[in-house]
Amino acid sequence: MLEQRGEPYALLDLDYLSWGGTGTGNRASEFGLMVLNLVDVAANYRRAGIRLFVLAYFVRSPGEVGEVRKALGLPLRVARLTLGLQEIQQRLGSDVTSGRRDDMRAAAESIAAA
Repeated sequence: MLEQRGEPYALLDLDYLSWGGTGTGNRASEFGLMVLNLVDVAANYRRAGIRLFVLAYFVRSPGEVGEVRKALGLPLRVARLTLGLQEIQQRLGSDVTSGRRDDMRAAAESIAAA
């Protein structure tokens, strides 16, 4: 739809901004790396005239939303994708990374907590 309207935009899967071997294995380090990278990537897109971003990311807290908003440097709207655990396991199960296993575990905990 954005392309059809001729709207300048960027689509970013924020997971790609933190995939790396930091050696810590914890969420806070990975999230921190993603935020640092998002600051620079978003600035590059803004310099190119882009003011609309579509972001994909498994946000786990309101604090993370605030950090993403700050790093992006623009107002942020959040849309929540809601799936059952079986669908999540099907989508993430074929990915062998430990990060995806952590995401499945976090999704199961979130669903259990309602």
